[in-house]
Amino acid sequence: MFGQVGFSNKLTGRDTQTLPVSITSFLTFQGIQWGALTAAATLIMLPMIVLGILVQGQVVRGMTLGSVKG
Repeated sequence: MFGQVGFSNKLTGRDTQTLPVSITSFLTFQGIQWGALTAAATLIMLPMIVLGILVQGQVVRGMTLGSVKG
């Protein structure tokens, strides 16, 4: 994974960075900007968390309908 982040960090510009690469901009020589880093991480994870909550019932329903009686 870290090889891919380093590779994409070198090939992308500031406007075309992927989200994992753009998070590394909060790691500076002066220190880690924890507030901005956690805010960005929360915003990045939020759509997947909402999607997981929305489809949770469908996943459980599909698993129970596809189970085999033994």
